[in-house]
Amino acid sequence: MQPLALILNIAIIVGIVGIMVYWVRRFAVFLGYKAIEPDALQIAELLKTQAVRERSDVVIAGHYGGRPTIIRFSHLVDTPGLDIQMRVPTEVNLFLSPKTVTNESEGRTLIRTGSVALVTATQAEGAVLFHEKMYESRLFFVDKLIGMGARIVLCDPHRAVIAGPSALRGQQVESPDIRAGMAMLLAALAAQGDSVIHNIGQIERGYERIDERLRALGAQIERRDDQR
Repeated sequence: MQPLALILNIAIIVGIVGIMVYWVRRFAVFLGYKAIEPDALQIAELLKTQAVRERSDVVIAGHYGGRPTIIRFSHLVDTPGLDIQMRVPTEVNLFLSPKTVTNESEGRTLIRTGSVALVTATQAEGAVLFHEKMYESRLFFVDKLIGMGARIVLCDPHRAVIAGPSALRGQQVESPDIRAGMAMLLAALAAQGDSVIHNIGQIERGYERIDERLRALGAQIERRDDQR
């Protein structure tokens, strides 16, 4: 066999072996976690790293904004589904959960105005895990924030990872309910440009005369009766 042909054959074999190793490794990493594989890969790309297997957990360890960040997907927790833990240089794990805090909930933050906290996270430096345990539909409004420029990965109906700070843009949005509507209003105040929020009756069910109150604080906001 000619030397050139031998080199080409070796290169082809090495390439095939490399491809096989890549897919076998990827299958092994996400074994039992296929449902979150696309989102996990997106998070890994955001952190400029790769997902690895650590016993029964899937771990993504990298840097965001120069800060070390670790995200762990694990079935070995006392709650259904996955649990995501994020570590930042302060060595604090932050969980947002509308659920009674127990002795086992150390390091978790109880929050009932979760949608407002989620919008706040888009303007904070670093990455934040938002965990809504009780209701599956509470996080579906994040697509509106993504449309405004927020960097959010919706891992499943209960968990979202928010990477900030994000420069939000003004948009036309609709208030689906009280909490999400208030979140849209706060996002509009933080955004560059004008925003129009429809269906404001949902917001006013819980925040009467909110436009007047925000104007008193210096916000540039006005009510238009010809809007929905």
